[in-house]
Amino acid sequence: MPTVKKTNAVLKTHTLSFILFGIAAAVVVGYALLTNDFSPSSAIPVVMLVLGIGLYFQQRRWRRFLCPTCRQLLTRERAFDGSPLIFQCDRCDTIWDNGFTDSESE
Repeated sequence: MPTVKKTNAVLKTHTLSFILFGIAAAVVVGYALLTNDFSPSSAIPVVMLVLGIGLYFQQRRWRRFLCPTCRQLLTRERAFDGSPLIFQCDRCDTIWDNGFTDSESE
């Protein structure tokens, strides 16, 4: 029977990437404001690109998890039913619960 363990590694990486991509978007907007070149044709596409890359990595993070014990890459499909985001490692016989739940589809 698998052991259920909780981890906050996903929360840490989620928070760090949120901060880094937020800073990158703020730098782009700040540069546009300081150079008096704040026009939708120059700043907004770059901000959208930075935020789009951040969203891509966030979505990937909800489907992939690296087992802290054996370093095996674990994957799961999104269920969209409000179920907890858990990853099962067959090698360690462990179920990793990261504390997040999958969003419910409407």
